[in-house]
Amino acid sequence: MFFSVVITVYEGDQIFLPRAMTGLMNQTFKDFEVIVVVDGEEPLRPYDPELVCGKTIPATVVYRPRSNTIGFRERHFSLGLARGRYAAWLNVDNWVYPNWLQCHFENLAGNPGAISVVNIHYWMRQDYWGVLPRALAYGEFDLLNYSLPLDLARRAGVFGPGDERIAHADWLAFERCAREAPVVWHRDQTVCACHF
Repeated sequence: MFFSVVITVYEGDQIFLPRAMTGLMNQTFKDFEVIVVVDGEEPLRPYDPELVCGKTIPATVVYRPRSNTIGFRERHFSLGLARGRYAAWLNVDNWVYPNWLQCHFENLAGNPGAISVVNIHYWMRQDYWGVLPRALAYGEFDLLNYSLPLDLARRAGVFGPGDERIAHADWLAFERCAREAPVVWHRDQTVCACHF
């Protein structure tokens, strides 16, 4: 298995899970697993994660006690469940286009062990910021932009206890891993996802 796609669900955002899973169903690259980690919520009908995954893509669904960490603790926890060579994280309210994993794969095909960075459309509430990343720098890209080698993410302890309450833990994860692995990013690569 090439990718482990991790979706963290918290604060009633189970309502977005059907959209996230539809984006994954439509991926042109098919060698991936899905892990859904629910942070301290009861299943909401009709958006119960196990029912949604049963109708779309089979996934490992895990319920965890509430962490109050906007999902970062669950991202760290998911590293122990993942079986892919690379981990990619998808916020449940974001949208991935059919080429999201294919773009990551193309970046990594000739660069084993590298970090893949892809281009996404970025919205912050009603404001459209344009295509990210603008640069490989703090504040210029998002968690949805990158995929990390799983073994490196585990060694680096990304999203661990020291980071789980820091709003920019996604940048810290990238920065920590980029010290040990090359980064592959093509500015002219097709946009492949949308952050809302």
